[in-house]
Amino acid sequence: MKIDIKVVFRPADLLRRLQAAPHIVEEEMGKALDDLMLQIAARAKRRAPKHRGALQQSLSPGGPGTLTWRRGLHAQVGSSLPEAAPMEYGTKPHWPPYAPIQDWVWLNRRKFSVQAPKGMWKRLGAGKYTEGDWGAYQQMERITFLVRRAIARRGLKERRYLRDSFEEVFQKAKRVVAHYANNIVRRVTGP
Repeated sequence: MKIDIKVVFRPADLLRRLQAAPHIVEEEMGKALDDLMLQIAARAKRRAPKHRGALQQSLSPGGPGTLTWRRGLHAQVGSSLPEAAPMEYGTKPHWPPYAPIQDWVWLNRRKFSVQAPKGMWKRLGAGKYTEGDWGAYQQMERITFLVRRAIARRGLKERRYLRDSFEEVFQKAKRVVAHYANNIVRRVTGP
C-alpha cells in the first residue's frame, strides 16, 4: 500500500532556504515516516493472530525512512515469516503442512481438552510411551488431521491485521506530516 503526500511551501524565500538546507528536510521527513511506520507496526502487533507471538514480534518497520529528492520517502512494515501473508490475506482451500498444524494444536490443546503429561513430546521423540501418553498422542493426531482437513475444505479467512492498521494510521498521516513540516519551517526560518 502506498501513501502519497505532497508538501508545498509557498513563499519563494522559504523555498530558497529549504533548498539550502536539505538535511533538515531529510531529517524531519524521515522522522515523520518513522513515526507513521511505528504506529502501523504497533497497531498491527495488537491485531495479529497470537499463535506463539512470533508473528507479532516479527512485525516491524523495515528500516528507517530514506529520502531521495527524485523518488520520495520509502519504508516498509511487515514480517518475513512464511505465515504472515496467509494470515493477512487468507488462503484458498489447500492441505497445509503437517508440522505447523500439529504445533498449533499442541499450543491450543486445552481448547480441545487434550490432557498430556509434561514432557510428552520428549518421551515420544525417544520412542517411549507410557500408558497415558499414547492416548494423548492419538488425540493430538486426530485433531491435527481434522484441522488440516478443515483448511483443505474451507481455506483460511483473511485477518487483515496489517491492512486495517495501515488504514487507521492513514487517517492521521496528514496531521503527522503537517507537524513535521512545521518543524522544518521553524528550523529553517529560525526562532
